[in-house]
Amino acid sequence: MHPNVIYLPIVKWKMGEYSAVSALSTDVKAAIAPVLEIPNVPWNFNTDSPARSMESHLEAIAEQIRENLVGVPEFFVDGRLLSGDDGLVQLSRLLTLVNDPRCKLAISIEDASPDTSQQAAYELMAPANADVLLRISPRRHFGRFASKTAEALGIEPAQCNLMIDCGDIRQDDVEIVGVAASAALDAASTTPWSSIVLGATSFPQYLSEVRPPYAELPRLEWLLYRELLAELEEGSPRPIYADYAVTSRNVDELDPRMISVSAAIR
Repeated sequence: MHPNVIYLPIVKWKMGEYSAVSALSTDVKAAIAPVLEIPNVPWNFNTDSPARSMESHLEAIAEQIRENLVGVPEFFVDGRLLSGDDGLVQLSRLLTLVNDPRCKLAISIEDASPDTSQQAAYELMAPANADVLLRISPRRHFGRFASKTAEALGIEPAQCNLMIDCGDIRQDDVEIVGVAASAALDAASTTPWSSIVLGATSFPQYLSEVRPPYAELPRLEWLLYRELLAELEEGSPRPIYADYAVTSRNVDELDPRMISVSAAIR
C-alpha cells in the first residue's frame, strides 16, 4: 500500500461515484486508495438485453478511470459485480485497457476458497500486480484461511494487502460483528501482510427503509473502527479504514421505470 494512504473508499464505479472522487481536493486524493467495484454491463429494460457489449463497457470504464483518478496515488479494481465465472478475466482486460502502474487488483473471496478460474486469472495478471488487495469476511480461523487463500493464489503476504471486509452491518448485530472483526485483526497481525484494512458499511440497501420526514443514520462502521483501534495492543499493526461511502455492499440493478424516489441523502 502507498505510504500516504489512510482511507480506502469502496465505490461502485458509476457516474455519481467517479464524479465525487474527481471533485476531491488534491490533498484528500493524495491520502486515499479507492477500491473500484466494476459494475456489470448495464441492462436495457426496454429490450430486455445488455445495453452494450462487454468490450465497449470496459473501454468506457477505462476512460472514466483515466479522467477521474488524477492525483490518486494508488487504486484497486474489483470484479465481484461482473457477471459470469470469468469476472477476473474481464478484469484482466480492463487492467490492460487502463495501462496504469497505480492500478492494482482486488480479489473478493465470497466462498470457502478461491476457485480454479480465480487462480488462473490471477496468474495471468500477477506480473503487473505485486500489490494485490485480498478481501475476506471475518470467519472462524481467519488468519489460517487468509494465509491459505494467498498461498492458493500464489501471493506472498508481503505483496498482499489484506482487507477484513465486514460488509453490511446493522445496529442489532454490531456487537457480534465487532467480536468477529477483533478476532480477525488479532489473527491477521501474526502474518507480515503489506497492510491490514478494516472495511464495513451501515448504509441501508434501500432508502425506503428510511422513514419520513428524515432520519439520522449513525455510521456504525466508523464507530466500530474507533472501538477496535482503542483495543489494539501496543505494537500491533494499525488497520487502515475503509467503508462503502453512501451505499450498501449489496446493490441491485432496478428497473428505472419502476423506481419511486423515496429519500434524499444529505
